Amino acid sequence: MGYEANFTVKVFVRFLRRLIENSGAKAYLIVDNLRVHQAH
Repeated sequence: MGYEANFTVKVFVRFLRRLIENSGAKAYLIVDNLRVHQAH
């Protein structure tokens, strides 16, 4: 999934839901805690 606009919390949650629904196997998602990646 490519995304060119702002990647907000709402978009991230939608991405996670699609990932879970469309994954045919286990998926490992690594999310860091870098300050620029945090939603405010």
